[in-house]
Parts: sequence; structure tokens; C-alpha cells
Amino acid sequence: MQFLNAIELVPGIGNESNVYLVDGELLIDTGTGRFFPELRRVIEQCARPRDVARIVNTHAHFDNGGGNKQVRDWLGAELLVHQGDVDAVQSGELLADRFYAAPKCVTVNTELQQGDKIKTTHYTLDVLSTPGHTPGSLCLYDKKTRVLFCGDTVLDDCIARTDLPRSDLAQLKRSLLILADYPVKYLFPG
Repeated sequence: MQFLNAIELVPGIGNESNVYLVDGELLIDTGTGRFFPELRRVIEQCARPRDVARIVNTHAHFDNGGGNKQVRDWLGAELLVHQGDVDAVQSGELLADRFYAAPKCVTVNTELQQGDKIKTTHYTLDVLSTPGHTPGSLCLYDKKTRVLFCGDTVLDDCIARTDLPRSDLAQLKRSLLILADYPVKYLFPG
């Protein structure tokens, strides 16, 4: 389902995160991997898989990045993760047990930090460090269109959980105060 200019939404099924394809070049999150055939079909319908060169995880939880290895192996894409969650992604510590799945270890290609930029054909996404849900939670913000991909930091009807391992309510509150200063027109949650 297309939103705005060249943003495709692959809605999460059950406890899966939403997955976004930006300009047919950048995939934001991968879900658990359980619905990989459906994700693959959607990507093939709206983009050339060989053009999807990068995958960004908004944070290191299984519902957002459990499919990293499967999707990355298929696409041959680079995996970008905030430096605060790199160890969790690479060790497979993604809360897989809560989804009755085995941990899936995957190598991170690029460590992101506050202020990095990810460019696609139509968007220049600023990496915003928004710890709280995890130490490496991040949001991606495009100034021109006022688009915010917010992972689980802000959801459609609530804010991120902080009752999970490595979560921190005080950090999340600070992150939300920072996000409040950004003029957002379109919010794309995990």
C-alpha cells in the first residue's frame, strides 16, 4: 500500500512490525521473518529487489528485525543499526524467546548514530537517536516532507514499552521531549 511519494507500507501481521520500503531503495525493519514470502511478494511488486541496497532497523527487537538475515541474504543489502543496538542484533538477543523463535544472529554493516543521514531518491532521512525502548532505538526524519519513521518509540495509539530488558523509562521520556520539537506531518510507526 503506497503512502506519499514512493513510501510503501507492508502492514504487520499479528505481532509483526510494519515494514516500509522507501523509494524502492531502503527497507525500514524486516518483521520476524515468519511472513517472509508475503514481504518478498510485496517488494517484488513495487520495486526491483536488486535496488533495495539498505535495511535499517529502528531497534533491536525480534518483531522488527528477526527477519534481518533472511531478507538481507535475499536482497544482498547492507544492514544499518544504531550503535546502541549493534551488539544485540549481532548476538541475536532480539527477544526471540517471546515469539517462540530461535535467536537469529546477523552481522551489522554500518553503525548509525545521531546526526547521520540516509539519502534515497526523494528523501534525506536524519537519524535521530531515541533511546528508551532499547538503547539504540532510532527514528528517521525527513525535514522537507516532515515524515517521521518512528519504529516503536511512538506507536499509533501509545508510546514504546519500557518493561522489557534494556528499556529505560527516563530515557524514553527525554527522547519524546526531543521528538516533540520536530514538526511532523506524517508519522510511520513500527
